[in-house]
Amino acid sequence: MNDKPSSPKATKEVTVGRSLWRDAWARLFKDKTTVLCAAIILLYGLLAISAAVYDEVAARSKIVPTFQEMKDYQHINEPPSFSSLHNILGTDWSGRSVLVKVMLGASGNAARGHRRLLQRAEGRHSG
Repeated sequence: MNDKPSSPKATKEVTVGRSLWRDAWARLFKDKTTVLCAAIILLYGLLAISAAVYDEVAARSKIVPTFQEMKDYQHINEPPSFSSLHNILGTDWSGRSVLVKVMLGASGNAARGHRRLLQRAEGRHSG
């Protein structure tokens, strides 16, 4: 029996490589501007989703007003305040919440963007 260790060439160290996805995520998170832009896009998407949730809740609930029922001429053009979530971005000329207006605008734009993307995927390029 030979109890001698094998030659150094026979014992190679195995190095663990990184996947392409892990490398891409590492590069993405190195750039601060990219991370900021991704966070803004994610926030915009969350606003669009929250508008759909708000519409469903307002349609089924008598407590939460729909956007058309929101008119409150007692609170016209109020500045932003943290006293209630409803007025966190202030109110417009008819007393409606600017936050809800932004949510509904994001939802509408996201829906139009998805519809346009699907039209291009189907081969229709009409405006």
